[in-house]
Order: sequence, then C-alpha cells, then structure tokens
Amino acid sequence: MAKKRTSIPIKIRHMLFDEVESRCPNPKCMTNGISELEIHHLDGDPSNNDNLNLLAICSNCHTRGAFR
Repeated sequence: MAKKRTSIPIKIRHMLFDEVESRCPNPKCMTNGISELEIHHLDGDPSNNDNLNLLAICSNCHTRGAFR
C-alpha cells in the first residue's frame, strides 16, 4: 500500500532551497540557471518529511530519477 503524501512545512522547504542556493545540486544537470525546484524524498517515502530525507532538485532531474 502506498504511503500517504504529507505537506512539507514551508520552513523546511525554504531551508532546502537555501541549502542548494536555488540551483539543482546534481553535478550532471544540464539545466542552465535557476529552474523550478522540487522536493525529492531520498527514501521514496512521501510521508517522511525529515529534513535529512529531503533534497531540493530541479524538476528535470526529479523526473529522470537522478537521485534514486
């Protein structure tokens, strides 16, 4: 059964975006400049919003599964 997605608190979202300086942290990312960032759950559990489980990455890398 799929885990229920829970909302990520805005304070954590801002911290994650600041951490990567609003740029995708993937060194192989081909996105130039600032792109739309999304939050990736490293363990694949959308209900686990612990900040150590979250990473802000661009939508292109998130869709491609660059951090799986």
